[in-house]
Amino acid sequence: SVRECVVVCRERPEIRDKSLVGYWTRADFACDLGSDELMAWLLGRLPGYMVPVALVRLDRLPVNANGKVDRRALPEPSFVTRGEDSAAECAAPEAARPLEEEL
Repeated sequence: SVRECVVVCRERPEIRDKSLVGYWTRADFACDLGSDELMAWLLGRLPGYMVPVALVRLDRLPVNANGKVDRRALPEPSFVTRGEDSAAECAAPEAARPLEEEL
C-alpha cells in the first residue's frame, strides 16, 4: 500500500508542455506493489487528465526544515507513455523533426 504521495507539475521541453508526475512511498517494504499496479489502480478511479504521466517510487519523500515536502529535491522522472491520451504521444514523430529544424 501507499504511505505518502505527492503530485507535481513538471516542465517537459521535448513536447513543449507540462505533465503531472506522482512521487510515492510504500507503507510496507515487504509488499509487491509497483508503479504499474498503482498506475492501473489510478486509471480505474480517476479521469485521464488527473492521472500522472509518470510515477516515481521513493524510499521517503524529501522534506524541508518545516517538515513540508521539498518539491525542489524531488528527482526528475523518466517519462514513459501510458496510453492513447498520454501527452508524450502528442509529440512530433522523429521523421518530422528535421523538417521543423529546417523551418
